[in-house]
Amino acid sequence: SVDSTSSLIIKSYLDLDVNDASGNNMGGIDIKVMEDDVQKYATDYFDGSDSKTDSSGTITTFLINSKKYDGSSTPTTIPTYVTARNHDWVETFTSDPSSTVDITVPDLRVQNIRTGALTYHIQT
Repeated sequence: SVDSTSSLIIKSYLDLDVNDASGNNMGGIDIKVMEDDVQKYATDYFDGSDSKTDSSGTITTFLINSKKYDGSSTPTTIPTYVTARNHDWVETFTSDPSSTVDITVPDLRVQNIRTGALTYHIQT
């Protein structure tokens, strides 16, 4: 039990794994990580200076506050929000940093039925 005048913060390592719809690792994905309302990680797209995902679909592992005991023996979960961006797809996930955060980026390309080529752009 935590003394009623004390608080205890539990930290967890944030491990991120980003894959495409086929399960392949995805590098070059913009990432933003928020610890409740505090920005902890952001690539240039999100006005930060941290690195995009590497060729393994990961970012550097770091510690993030995950639970808080505030004068109680019952913890409060500190929400972690992870936002991923690829081209015009952006999605935010509420995550539990005590396990690996798995993100699957959907394949938003269209296929030219004459050539079979996949592309992100449609031209006439």
